[in-house]
Amino acid sequence: METRKLKTWALVGVAAIALGVACDSDSDDEPVGSSGSGGKAGSSAGTSAAAGSSGSTAGGESGAGGSQPLGEAGTPTQAGSGGEALGGAGQSGEAGAANGGEGGDGGEPATSCDTVRSTLLGPIDEVSTGLVQITSDANTVPVTLVVDASAGGYMAAAQKTAIYLSLASKLRVDVTDLQADTSTAWDLALKRDTLRANGGDSGPGQARVAVLDAVDFDSVTSADAANADFVADDFIDDATCVAQTDQVGKPVTRFSGWYEYAEMTMVLTPADKVFLLRGADGTSLYKLQITGYYVDVSDGMGGTVKKSAEYSLRYQAL
Repeated sequence: METRKLKTWALVGVAAIALGVACDSDSDDEPVGSSGSGGKAGSSAGTSAAAGSSGSTAGGESGAGGSQPLGEAGTPTQAGSGGEALGGAGQSGEAGAANGGEGGDGGEPATSCDTVRSTLLGPIDEVSTGLVQITSDANTVPVTLVVDASAGGYMAAAQKTAIYLSLASKLRVDVTDLQADTSTAWDLALKRDTLRANGGDSGPGQARVAVLDAVDFDSVTSADAANADFVADDFIDDATCVAQTDQVGKPVTRFSGWYEYAEMTMVLTPADKVFLLRGADGTSLYKLQITGYYVDVSDGMGGTVKKSAEYSLRYQAL
C-alpha cells in the first residue's frame, strides 16, 4: 500500500514539473507588442512598409502603438518603441532599411526649371527659313528691316522654330532653337507675336531691355540710357519653376505689350513705344521700334491679303 502511494505521488510530481516547463515556454513567446502594446512577434527582421515608408526593426511590425506611416515620401516619422522607422526616402528616392527591413520607393524628383523653360519655348531642332529683308539703303540710319516671324502660320507655329536676328550684321542667325540656348550670336528671337532678347530666361547672352513710352524715336539718344530701367527677360521663378505667361500661355518678356489688340478686327497695332536694347554682348546699345506686323501678299486671285508676323523694324546703334 505504501509503495502504491509513493508511485502515485511520484506521478503527480512529474506532471507538475511538466506543466511548469510548458508555462515557461509560453512566456518566451510573449509578443513584442500587439497593436497598442508592441506588435506581432517574429523571428525575422522587420517587414517593408508602403512606398515612402521605412522598415520596422527588431523583428516586430510595430511597438507601443504600432508603426506610423510616412506622411510624404522622404519625411520619416517615428514608429513605436518596439521598432523605429529609421530610413525615409531621401532625395535619391531610396528609403533606408532598418535592421533588415526594406525602405520605401520615395518621392518623385523635383521638376527642373530647364524642363519648364523648354516646354514653354517649344524648342525645335531646325533652322528658320524666314527671310530678313533690308528695306533701307545699306549705309542709311536708322536701319529698316522686314523680318518673317510667321513660323509657318498660327496653326503650325508650335512645330516651327523662332527666327534669330543679329542687329549688328542685319542678318538672320542660322541656329536652331536648341543651338540658340548656347549661342550669343543673336540679339533678338521672334516667333509670331513674341519677341525675346538674348539674356536672362530667354538666352545665354547679356541682353537687357528698357521700355520708353510715348517718345519720339528720332529724339532718343544714348543719354536716355543713363536713367533707363534695363532688365533681362525673367519669366520663370527660380524658386518654384513656375512660368509667368500671358492669357494664351506665351512667356511674358520685356517686349510684351509692344502691340495694341483690337478684338473686333483681331488686328495687332504697334504701341507707341521705343525700346532700348543692350545686345547679347552686353555692351552694344540700340534704340528699336516696331512699326508694323503685316505685309500684303497675293491672294492668288489678283488681289492681296494681309500676312501676319511680318515685322517691320527700325533700329539704330547708339
